[in-house]
Amino acid sequence: MTSGSSATDSVIIGKATTTSSSSTNSVVIGQGAGENSTGAASTIMGYYAGQNCTGFGNVLLGYTCGVGSPTNCAGTDNVGIGHSALEDLAGTVSSNGSENIGIGGFSGRNITTGARNVTVGSRAGSSVTTGVDNTFIGGYSGKTLTDGVSCTCVGHDTGVSGASASFQTAIGGEAVCTADNQVMLGRASGADTVVIPGNVTAVDLDLSGGIYKNSKPLIQSGTAITPASGSDFNAPITFATQFSSTPIITANAFKNSAHSADQYYCNIRGVTNSGASIRVVDRDGDGVHAATIHWVATQL
Repeated sequence: MTSGSSATDSVIIGKATTTSSSSTNSVVIGQGAGENSTGAASTIMGYYAGQNCTGFGNVLLGYTCGVGSPTNCAGTDNVGIGHSALEDLAGTVSSNGSENIGIGGFSGRNITTGARNVTVGSRAGSSVTTGVDNTFIGGYSGKTLTDGVSCTCVGHDTGVSGASASFQTAIGGEAVCTADNQVMLGRASGADTVVIPGNVTAVDLDLSGGIYKNSKPLIQSGTAITPASGSDFNAPITFATQFSSTPIITANAFKNSAHSADQYYCNIRGVTNSGASIRVVDRDGDGVHAATIHWVATQL
């Protein structure tokens, strides 16, 4: 135990440069480790690790890990393992700075009053300050988030759309979300292929981009608008990607709200693997009034 320590029931090994640790029921090992710390039931190992730690039940292992600079770390139940992991922990029990996990060099380095963050990997979550409930696994993952909430990044250099992102999930090396409430599987450039060998159940499925098998479309959909007025109208449609064979097309014409009594039906003509023509037929004799055609093309 170093000179001047008031710690009880603790093991303290190492040279302290100024005041020594007064942590109780703790293990403190390393030069300057636990210096100025008063928290209890903590394990602190490494050069100046946990230097200003006053919180309870922290585990801080590594060079300047959880040093608590520039203010004291009064948070509780933090786990930091690695060079400068959770280095800037601050806060109090009531203002968070608690229940963070940082494993890897510089992981969670700038967390101050953030809480319940998990950062695993070199520099994972390295910019997080006051963010809460985030999980970043992989080197450099989540590196741009500062005060965002409930984001998950899994994979090297995975990320979110901005510093204050919320409820974003990026999975796969270099996958980066572009908006809140989004799940990004693979790189946004479309360079990756997502394979789901089992069944998929979706509550709300957007098929506007089409469904493909072996790079060939199975389903494509779209809309077409008729002129403001006129008799029967042929609406040409072109598929974004050619089908490998002639698809089956279904279409419906939706009435303009100002002409709710209009009656239409659709005839589909000239279907090829690259497009078709949809004829909107006026059934009540007063012309077609800017009907909107919704179509779906399917290749069995």
